[in-house]
Amino acid sequence: MKGGWIMTEEKWMGIGKLTEEAGEVLQLIGKLIPFPDGEHPDGKENLRDRLTMELYDLRAAIHYFMETNQLWSEEGEANYQEKLRKFNDWGLTGIKP
Repeated sequence: MKGGWIMTEEKWMGIGKLTEEAGEVLQLIGKLIPFPDGEHPDGKENLRDRLTMELYDLRAAIHYFMETNQLWSEEGEANYQEKLRKFNDWGLTGIKP
């Protein structure tokens, strides 16, 4: 196999950035669990503010990935809307911001 670990002729454009941004969101969530007020002992910027910006970065990475790889579909959009409705109905719980 030449040129890395690509398994087909196609490349998933933007998959590295999508993975990076998702990882950054997860890292910040991990920091917020023990410090739910958002104030980390290291004194850097507020974790809640950082999470908000990283979520926007992740949103951009998802949009780019789906658009570039032509993954948008009516079925997928319907699934997205149904999942969002369920989340709202469930009244998901979490930590206080």
